[in-house]
Amino acid sequence: MWCPITLEFEIVSGATDAVVTPTAGGVFSANNTSTSWQIEDVRIIADIVTLDNGLQNSYAEHVLSGKSLPINYSTYISILQSCAFPMNVSVTRAVSRLKTVFFNFDGDHSTVTNAITGVYKDWNSFQHPMQGTYNFNQELEFQVQIGSKMFPEYPCRSLSQAFYELKKALGIASSSYHSISPTRTQYLTDHFIAGIDTEKVIEAGFTGLNTKQGDLMTIRAKAANSPADPTKFFAATKIYIILHTDNILEIRETGSQIFD
Repeated sequence: MWCPITLEFEIVSGATDAVVTPTAGGVFSANNTSTSWQIEDVRIIADIVTLDNGLQNSYAEHVLSGKSLPINYSTYISILQSCAFPMNVSVTRAVSRLKTVFFNFDGDHSTVTNAITGVYKDWNSFQHPMQGTYNFNQELEFQVQIGSKMFPEYPCRSLSQAFYELKKALGIASSSYHSISPTRTQYLTDHFIAGIDTEKVIEAGFTGLNTKQGDLMTIRAKAANSPADPTKFFAATKIYIILHTDNILEIRETGSQIFD
C-alpha cells in the first residue's frame, strides 16, 4: 500500500548460461553434452505477512498526518570492472554508510582444459592465483584505500589473513559456532572472496564509512612475494566488487524516498 514494488527476474541471457558449454577438443563435446533444456512448473515460494488492522490504521494515521515512516535496511551494489596485475582499480560509486567491501577475481572461460574448467561460469569461478596448490610465490597482497584511510591498515599479504578478514567482514571472526562453507582448498582455488569491513563498530548499524565527501575508493592487489615476472602473476581479467551499505527508506503520504 505504502511502498509498492515490482519484481523482475531474468533467468539467463543465453541457452548455455545455465549448462556446460560443448567445446571442440575439450572434455565436454557435442557427443557427450547437450544444451537443450526447458523450465517447467515455475513458482515462487514465499511467506505472506499480514499486518493487523489496528497496526495498519496506526501506520496510516501516522503517515497521513504528514509524518514520515523510516525503515532501515541493508543492500548490495554490484560492480564489474576489467583488471590486470599489478592491479589498481578505482570505484566511483559513493554511499553514505559503507559497511563492507567484497571483491573476487575471474578470468577467461572460453578454453576448456579439464573437467573443472569446463563447468566454470562467471558466478562460480572466484579465482585465486594459487589455483588449488599452495605456493609462497603466489600469495596475494591487497588493500582498499578510501580517501586517506587504508583497510586494513597494513596490506593483507597471506591467504590466512584474507580468510580472517572475510570472517571479520561477516561478523563471525570470533564465533566458536559459525564459519563459512569453503574449505581451505576451495578458498585457494575457485572460492576466493576478499572481504574488508569499514565500520567503526563491527556489525553495528549505521557506523559505516561515508564515501560521499569526494573520497576516491581504490582497490590494490599484486604479488605479495615478488615473483620473477609480476605481469604474469595472475591471469584474472575481471574483478567483481560488491559494496554492502546501510540505507533508509522514508515513506510519506506523497511517496517514498530512498537515502543511500
